[in-house]
Amino acid sequence: MSEPFIFIGTHRLKEGKLQDFTKTCVELAKFVEQNEPRLIAFNLYVDENGEEVSVVQVHPDAESMLFHMNFAREHIEQSVDVFETTTSIQVYGRTNDAVLEMIRELSVPGVPLIVKPHGLGGFTRSVAERTLSS
Repeated sequence: MSEPFIFIGTHRLKEGKLQDFTKTCVELAKFVEQNEPRLIAFNLYVDENGEEVSVVQVHPDAESMLFHMNFAREHIEQSVDVFETTTSIQVYGRTNDAVLEMIRELSVPGVPLIVKPHGLGGFTRSVAERTLSS
């Protein structure tokens, strides 16, 4: 497997919106899982105070991320209602102008966008690969 494309978006929730966001997350994760078979991982995490969430996505390549943003755009735009602000966006792996433009378009102006396109080494395992080697 080639080097993955990893996206991490971190957002501060509006006060009292954790329950609404949790419901949205469950629906979005199910929607993404059923409709985006190339996406390797899609996970959402919340801090201990229930105030800040991170969306962590692992794609096989930047084109998969672009497909995700176009396909799930309506869901993404609806999620923004529960965010007070986006605190950072991190991108790891080879990207392209279309992906970066879409990320900027869907985020709040002034949010730090950290891009690290050059992998220095590592590996990615899939559940299927572990099952086959067991």
